[in-house]
Amino acid sequence: MVNYAKEYGIDLEKLKQESPDTPDQMIAHRNHERRSAEYWQMSEKIRLDEEAKLRHALTAYHENLANARREMALRGERMATANRRRSLAVPKRKTEKLVKPGKHKFTEKQLEIAIESLNKKPLGNK
Repeated sequence: MVNYAKEYGIDLEKLKQESPDTPDQMIAHRNHERRSAEYWQMSEKIRLDEEAKLRHALTAYHENLANARREMALRGERMATANRRRSLAVPKRKTEKLVKPGKHKFTEKQLEIAIESLNKKPLGNK
């Protein structure tokens, strides 16, 4: 009978050592599980720290934003009161009364002058 393992250079004892039910593989598996649990605990801790930092930064941002809005509102109220004070000091402009079109009453002398000016002008484009 041909021993193919010996022909291909396979060591059967080492191959049996890689079986999952051997003590060495069980120890390696436990070590691997322990290291992976430590890794996930570390990553969870980092995530929680980052969330806490972000929450703190957002809280500070919202507080600063609220303070800025309060300042803007106070500044707006101050400007409104200053404008009210200023508007009392500025004199009002007088507006001219508009002349409403209607019937005009001309004297005889004014009509004669108007007729004479119309007669003097030539009726062309010039």
